[in-house]
Amino acid sequence: MTGNADAQYRLKVAQGFLNEARQDVDLHRWRSTVDNAQLAIENAAKAVLSLAGPVGRSHNPATQVRQMLHDKLFAAPQDEQVQRIAELSEA
Repeated sequence: MTGNADAQYRLKVAQGFLNEARQDVDLHRWRSTVDNAQLAIENAAKAVLSLAGPVGRSHNPATQVRQMLHDKLFAAPQDEQVQRIAELSEA
């Protein structure tokens, strides 16, 4: 997959997990809500990572996202959004 295709795929996966988390909230399935929310965040962060190259297997992509910010791989308007993704993926 190319970086753009992988990013689109990861965003679609993240959206699916987010939708499941929302359904879990409605059904009061709290553990499942947290699990799906975490997977949504991880996949959103991995979508960002895929724009720079292959994405490693990790449940904590924040370190790699922060390195990309440090290396100034994003335009200034995007930095704030990418920073937020890094913060969320650490939590």
